[in-house]
Amino acid sequence: MPKKRVLRRPAATFDEVGKNYSARRLMHAMVAIGITLTLFAIAPPASAQNVTTPCTTTSPCLDNVYFVTGDYVVGGVGLRGLGVNGFTTSTISIPDKVQAQHTGVPAVATLGEPPSGLIAMKGVVMPGPLDQRTVNHPLVSGIAKQFEWRDLEPVRGKPDWTQLDSIFGAAEGAKKWVRLVIYAGMSAPPWALEGAQVERFARTYGPGTGKVENLPMPWDTVYLNNWFEYLKLVADRYGRSPAFRIIAAAGPTSMTAESTLPRAPGDLPKWMAAGYTPTRYIEAWRQTLRTYAALFPGQYISWSTGGGVNIDDNGRRAPWLATLRTRDAVIDVGIEILGRRFVPMCDCLQLGADRQAGINKVLELSGRFVTGLEMGCRVTAPGCAAAAMGAPGDPPRGFTNALDRAFRPTASGKHISFLEIYEGDFLAPAMQGVLRDASERISRP
Repeated sequence: MPKKRVLRRPAATFDEVGKNYSARRLMHAMVAIGITLTLFAIAPPASAQNVTTPCTTTSPCLDNVYFVTGDYVVGGVGLRGLGVNGFTTSTISIPDKVQAQHTGVPAVATLGEPPSGLIAMKGVVMPGPLDQRTVNHPLVSGIAKQFEWRDLEPVRGKPDWTQLDSIFGAAEGAKKWVRLVIYAGMSAPPWALEGAQVERFARTYGPGTGKVENLPMPWDTVYLNNWFEYLKLVADRYGRSPAFRIIAAAGPTSMTAESTLPRAPGDLPKWMAAGYTPTRYIEAWRQTLRTYAALFPGQYISWSTGGGVNIDDNGRRAPWLATLRTRDAVIDVGIEILGRRFVPMCDCLQLGADRQAGINKVLELSGRFVTGLEMGCRVTAPGCAAAAMGAPGDPPRGFTNALDRAFRPTASGKHISFLEIYEGDFLAPAMQGVLRDASERISRP
């Protein structure tokens, strides 16, 4: 039922446009009335505090003033020119015309089921959406596509949603879930680097290997803020998609969405000159993961293992093991900020010695968190089975070697939650048997 309030006209007034009224008291009264009536309109409020305010010439004559936190609705009415002998009455209706569209407290994004199973992934160098045969493959639980930021937002504030709409549409239609992977760093559009601290590095892997490009420093606020603005657009458009399960954390990254930085011979002096320290790098990740946590409350956030550069906080060269300490520090930050939404993973499942530390860390965390591995290469591609999987000329055998590494027994007895496999391997007839083996292994408790 509409509520009415009576306001006593104060003695202290000032004149405006020939009419006497108290602007200050009127403003205070309106705010107090709106908040007070909110308590009648919403039950129960998040929290409220009763404050008794004495009636004076400078305070509204209201017995109860409430301060409300949480979600609320507000209605109001103008009282100017309605007074008779110092008094006036009017009605505030809640909901009013503006609030009529509201049906209650705004919906809060809910976290979906923990991602698990096999993911079909299409690399950034492969144009176009995933093949519909892949999306509909019975062994595929989720799909992923790697994108470069500069292709998605070539002009600031004018993103091209075509590619992202395609992957989300395909996933929703097939009732599969999505891991969204967008490369920042060297893949940032030129406008995002204007005014940012950058250095020139050669790509040592990933798209355009060998090409020298601008890399924004991981801690640079101009660059990071531009990146966060784009992520906000992504969150607004896809955050409530039922298919959106995981987003890869990026920003203080370089060539891909992995948390690696250029470390080729000759790169270390550049990092020293730029002012790299482990603390700056870790704090950049803290800021980034906080942003992801706020923008994507309904998603899991994957973080691919890396470790920065072997430089200490004094700016001097440090042993290679220092990068492992930095890696573990970022993981601790991720756990602190994201809790069970933090997804450690390694985009490096292969037999090469240089990638085993990352794989071991992911396996160590399995059981405590959702974890995942991505195949280091497409095993049906020329050279992959031989170079990375130890099975020259035999892709199925090479894939099985990778599975044996991924499911090596751990101290906890747990294993990874999901395995990301290149689309080409899902489409190869010779791979169907080993794919079934992978699905069976990952479905075990």
